[in-house]
Amino acid sequence: MELGLRHLQVVVAVADAGGISRAAAALGIAQPGLTAQLKRIEQDLGIALFHRGADGAVPTDVGSQFVCGARDVLVRFDQLLATTRSLASGTGTEPSVRIGATGGHLLAEVTAVVGELLPAGNQFVQVREDADEIVASLRGHRLDLGLITEYAELPVPRLDGLSKHDLGAEPLPVALPAHHHLAGRRAVELRELAGEAWVFPAEEPDDLRSSVRLACERAGFSPLFRHFGVDTETAATLIRAGQAVGVLPRRTEGTVRVSLSSAPLWRRTRLVWLGRSAIGTAVAECVGNADGR
Repeated sequence: MELGLRHLQVVVAVADAGGISRAAAALGIAQPGLTAQLKRIEQDLGIALFHRGADGAVPTDVGSQFVCGARDVLVRFDQLLATTRSLASGTGTEPSVRIGATGGHLLAEVTAVVGELLPAGNQFVQVREDADEIVASLRGHRLDLGLITEYAELPVPRLDGLSKHDLGAEPLPVALPAHHHLAGRRAVELRELAGEAWVFPAEEPDDLRSSVRLACERAGFSPLFRHFGVDTETAATLIRAGQAVGVLPRRTEGTVRVSLSSAPLWRRTRLVWLGRSAIGTAVAECVGNADGR
């Protein structure tokens, strides 16, 4: 068998996913087929690339070196295709950057940085709620940059094999009507909001509502979700009228935002990119000191 780029993609996918079944799902192929491909690759090379076990697949020493080299080849090939297609379309060598985000938080800041770094370039932005989709698109070279937002109480997406830069975490205060009996407090316990109805603006991701639900359940009660699909202004109107509490993206007149003294709500945003992407490293350096590889 003659090894090619698709075989490199298979090996890198298994390393990134940490297991054959997860890699098969990310690549959209059946697990038996991927297992057979990996076996043929190893037979052709004459050495095992992974230690297989109940917990998944971990690269051997040789496998780690192979994966590192394979990543470099794939990135260079992707760059070659992008440059060639740009020349063929008559747009010269103007670069394009494909950005995927799980929400609008910090997206404008990142796109502004990209615009400053590549003033002649093009940006294509996709907003998706599923972080795993963005991660899979990065690994499949369908995106160049990803903005992944994490929330309190929710599982952290697997970012193995991706370079990453922490853009910081911020607490999420709860908006109360100005006349609420807790409005004069700087901080409240989440359990003090038991019995309140909650509203979430439609533009906020479902992960925020899931985060609130789990935090409330940890505090000993189930939150009442009674208002859905409203915009931010309508959500603020409901809160001002004393019909709900909620997490709003900004301060609004007639509402008071209070911090949670325990079981706090928060969100953290990470900039992620594949391998040694020049644009990923440059953007990370512009928004702070990158901790990515």
